[in-house]
Amino acid sequence: MLGLPEFDATDGVTLLAYLGLDRYDETFVAKAEQALGRLRDRFEHGYLPRAEGPLPWAFRHALGAGADPADLLAVFTQVLTGGFEPTKAVLVEGLCRCCDPLQLKVFNADPAGCADELARLASPFHYAPRTASSSVVVAGTTVPAGARVALVLAAANRDPVRFPRPHEVDPARPRRQHVAFGWGGASVWERVSPNGWHDQSGCLYSRASAR
Repeated sequence: MLGLPEFDATDGVTLLAYLGLDRYDETFVAKAEQALGRLRDRFEHGYLPRAEGPLPWAFRHALGAGADPADLLAVFTQVLTGGFEPTKAVLVEGLCRCCDPLQLKVFNADPAGCADELARLASPFHYAPRTASSSVVVAGTTVPAGARVALVLAAANRDPVRFPRPHEVDPARPRRQHVAFGWGGASVWERVSPNGWHDQSGCLYSRASAR
């Protein structure tokens, strides 16, 4: 998919782990910064000039049109961290459920709806670390401003109040009601650019691949 079979995406795994940190870890942050630096070098000096296929062609076209290389690197990183891992998780969830002939009939009847349901059930990133911007009461508990919290996306995606029969694949559910790919203006997969646009290439790739 990347267009360069020998491309070393190991540093993308390091960045993936960094995104899931539940607390500040100076040592791990330093490792993530080093990984990003190595990824930048590989992207600019190996990937952009040599890779072939729709993805690298789009990057080169954007670069020729005046795109900021830093923004292109951000999109590329999104593909690595927000595309590959969710795709793997969704496909594994689907393969396990396809062992049931009845479930296989459901999949064949509505592949797109089932792909969305599998993303909900797999919840590739189980939680998203966040910092409370103001004091808020959640289920009777006060979360003070500045507190570090973990939003458990996997639990939210199986909330029986929001999703009746939460452990079942039901392609008839309203689409995009889950939070497997985050939610809102700065969801877990998004990089908020200075111009206000949100890069969600990894999320889009994962959805398309699963379908």
